[in-house]
Amino acid sequence: MAAGEIQLSFNIPLYIFKDDQFLIDRLEETSEYFLGYKTNIIKPLNVKFLKEGSFLEKTFGIKVIRTPGHTPGGCVFYFKKENTLISGDVLFKGAIGRYDFAYCNKKHLKESLAKILKLPKVTRVLPGHGEETKIENEQSATTLII
Repeated sequence: MAAGEIQLSFNIPLYIFKDDQFLIDRLEETSEYFLGYKTNIIKPLNVKFLKEGSFLEKTFGIKVIRTPGHTPGGCVFYFKKENTLISGDVLFKGAIGRYDFAYCNKKHLKESLAKILKLPKVTRVLPGHGEETKIENEQSATTLII
């Protein structure tokens, strides 16, 4: 919900997969749903669409891995040189992303988790919130989906 504010502060674009544009389009409604009151959200304006193997990998060494399931356009960022994964809301310490919203897909989330778990076991995982973990500690993450 703060992506627009961050953009204004740093004059940077927001990179997402096109499949998640709807989340930006309905940002005010989502904010009200989760917070319980109306907010003044600054919507992201400079939105650019990602592709796997995008410039992030070529320029910065950040591998963009598509991980639909929690959202249709979900992705994670893998820094091979640093053995680090920014997993957002896909994988947490001892937990996985929610898949109970109308736009979620449990089957896709399970496939995405299986893809992530193929990374080196020593890979450090930095989730969207909560404590960091390692791939080796989350090897059973796909079993968390019923």
